[in-house]
Amino acid sequence: MHSDQADLVIVGIDGSRAAQSAALWGAQETVSRGGELRLIYVVKADLANPMPAEFYRVELDKGKTALAAARRHVLSSVPEVKVKTDILQGNPAGVLVAESRFASMICIGSNGIGRFSKALFGSTAETVANDAACSVAIIRTPDATQSVDFQPQFVVAPVSVFTDNSEIIRATVGRARHHRAPVLALGVYDNDLGATPCDVLEEMVNEWRQDYPDVTWYPVSTKAGLDHFLHAHAELSTMVILNSSVKHNISAIVGTIRRGPATTGQLIVFIDRTHPRAVPPAGDEAAVSTL
Repeated sequence: MHSDQADLVIVGIDGSRAAQSAALWGAQETVSRGGELRLIYVVKADLANPMPAEFYRVELDKGKTALAAARRHVLSSVPEVKVKTDILQGNPAGVLVAESRFASMICIGSNGIGRFSKALFGSTAETVANDAACSVAIIRTPDATQSVDFQPQFVVAPVSVFTDNSEIIRATVGRARHHRAPVLALGVYDNDLGATPCDVLEEMVNEWRQDYPDVTWYPVSTKAGLDHFLHAHAELSTMVILNSSVKHNISAIVGTIRRGPATTGQLIVFIDRTHPRAVPPAGDEAAVSTL
């Protein structure tokens, strides 16, 4: 059953530590919104080629175990959050996109995109990020045992003099106020039109300073794209706000985790969407199990 809460936050659970970190972040977000947290495990199923019964039972047990572990993990740190769990069937990305019609946010965890996992993670994350009806947060944590408290050093807004920045600035200001963090207005390179000149970027930021005097702004101009900037400054803990009206290469933005002496900070990629919530008809989803 879908939640009747004004703010429903969904987290995709797959048994990984990264998913548990996403659940913890989602729990904090849920409490701040006064809503409900819904943990979803998707059993991969193809209606054209049904899974043998014995394999299905194994996958169902995996889902129950993963959800129970994630629920315990969440409640041990955020005991006040309201949590529901469900096991659904289908394509993971397609299921999450379908469920996003009734949520205010979907969270997905990532440990970074490695050479072998890029295709799998990139496909799911990019589909959800680009097609979901609600806001999407992709949480990259180098160490899934890190504290649930995430305080970004900067909220990063990729901006350009060649585009309309109003939507991304609105979302950035909201998240900056929420986290009480400064904004890094990143003048990114446009492949067709070039870079935003430093003096022009400074003028743009001065206008935003006047419009939002309670927010601290830092203009930074770059002759590279957002992904290159994030990789060059991977040690920072940042929240990056993306425009919901364009398609994004999420794999490139999330990047890889540095191993060894060089550290990688926490990263949250946030695609902001607001929408009128649909009222779900009774019994419209194939929930297999609720813990």
